[in-house]
Amino acid sequence: MAIEVGNVLEGRVTGVKPFGAFVALPEGKSGMVHISEVSNEYVQDINTVLHDGDAVKVQVINIAPDGKIALSIKRLLPPAPRQPRSDRGPRPGGPRQNGPREGGHFGNSRGGGRPPREGGRGPARDAAPRVWQPKAPAKSDNLSFEDMMSRFKSRPRPRDQQPPRRRLCPALPPRPLIHRTNRACPSGAGLFFGGAATPTDKKGTRMPAKFELIAPCFFGCEATAKFELTRIGAENIRVGDGRLTFAGGPEMIAAANLNLRTVERVMLLLNTYPASTFDELFDGVYSIPWEELLPADAAFPVTGSSLNSQLTSVPACQSIIKKAVVKRLMNKHHTSVLPETGAEYKIRFMLRKNVCEIMLDTTGEGLHKRGYRRNAMEAPIRETLAATIADLGRVRRDSLVEDPFCGSGTLLIEAAQKAMNIAPGLKRRFAAERYSFVPASLWAEQRQKALAESKLDVGFEAFGYDIDPAAVALANANAKLAGVEKRCHFEVADVADFAAKPEAIVLTNPPYGERMNTIEGAAKLARTLGQQMAEHPCAGLYAITADMEFESHYGKRANKRRKMYNGMIPCQLYMYYEAPKFEHKAKPMPKQGFDGKRTVEFKKK
Repeated sequence: MAIEVGNVLEGRVTGVKPFGAFVALPEGKSGMVHISEVSNEYVQDINTVLHDGDAVKVQVINIAPDGKIALSIKRLLPPAPRQPRSDRGPRPGGPRQNGPREGGHFGNSRGGGRPPREGGRGPARDAAPRVWQPKAPAKSDNLSFEDMMSRFKSRPRPRDQQPPRRRLCPALPPRPLIHRTNRACPSGAGLFFGGAATPTDKKGTRMPAKFELIAPCFFGCEATAKFELTRIGAENIRVGDGRLTFAGGPEMIAAANLNLRTVERVMLLLNTYPASTFDELFDGVYSIPWEELLPADAAFPVTGSSLNSQLTSVPACQSIIKKAVVKRLMNKHHTSVLPETGAEYKIRFMLRKNVCEIMLDTTGEGLHKRGYRRNAMEAPIRETLAATIADLGRVRRDSLVEDPFCGSGTLLIEAAQKAMNIAPGLKRRFAAERYSFVPASLWAEQRQKALAESKLDVGFEAFGYDIDPAAVALANANAKLAGVEKRCHFEVADVADFAAKPEAIVLTNPPYGERMNTIEGAAKLARTLGQQMAEHPCAGLYAITADMEFESHYGKRANKRRKMYNGMIPCQLYMYYEAPKFEHKAKPMPKQGFDGKRTVEFKKK
């Protein structure tokens, strides 16, 4: 007999597992009888019912697309009669008698009710108990047992069975993603959409009025980043250590990614809540309306970090957050399958002191990836850090900038783009350009606005020098890709021959660490630079280095210093300029610098 749904076959048990038994079928095939399909009664241990080698008669109840055959034994068994309940006591007032009660009416004991119908009540019902008969499965529903269980688990629970939402601690109120004026955000609700005047995109996704955004940056770059956010119209700017928080509409997502020079990325803050257990972590993520952000086919990888929190396992947190998003999307999109074949929505979480922040990345690759530096020399400086140094060096549209250690030209290229007001993100793409809730028209509008604000007719000039011809060739290629090749000029020259012009601003990153074989070599270059600058003074010198002895080697105490990080490398920005008479110079570096490497006292030249 062919193996089809509904057919009855004879087979032999070939294996018994805690969840069911495998049965050998004709034609060399095999199927599985789940423990729930073995008997009409509850089976605690399947080994008490079936054993290896037993001959059984089974019915085919499902054939999955991958060939898995689901079988049933209990559907061929006679239904078990329902046992009468013996724990029920006698009926109050005695057994009910057929016929009318006092008053000649059928009804309750109060004497009310409707009169009897003509012909009486008809024949009495059959006294035999009715037994529930299982409905035969539809042949068109070819689902495996695993798929059926997945569909069952994905069904939304009734409201009375759902766990109550946890209220957040009053001392730490959540900061909702969207600022609303027509209704308040309840505790733990996270994100809201709506409003009568809220526009929609082509796919019908409702647009929020305001987002709360986070822009992380390197330590020491916060002041410059705040000025940039103010310039592009960000609202409610709050500065923290290594990050800035601000608010704005969907157009702010595009404007921030295109125009910010000194931050690393831009992220949507979806929810902030205390999470010291996995249940609290799950509930906070599940409360976010992901269905209004992510389509059913979205790919959503989860990354994050944990510091000083009870939930220390980052992989475990990733799994819990992923599970919560999957449950929410399946419930709201009314589907049991999330293929993750569409646009990528990167979810990020950050646990700090048992407080969790759930964010959605809008940038993709870091904002330091401008698109012009295809290759670089050893230990290059980050573009975002170079832009911060250009701002601290007060580079203007008519400035003259020089660099005796230009390397791949990053400092001068960033200074040129700042002077010409060229948006750093014009030559790249961003993750949020594929998001349905940020229309493509907003990105096109912001790109046109950034192009219109560029100033290509400025008097800025930059000159870079390096002893390595390969570095000079690479710097020229990068300047051409960045569109500033007419303003930046690079030549092969030694620092011993460097003579800065009186009006020049010198921005430089002297070789140190990976770019030098020995510390003595770096100290020698710093001494040579100090001698050349003493012979040829200029408007100002701004040198960033990880050498804590730079002032001693250079031979002069800096007017100011600023702690900064180049990636994970702790550095100092030494600033030399013509200071006003009332301004005091920076205090000498301590014997132990913030990287723990300073051991020599500063000696005045």
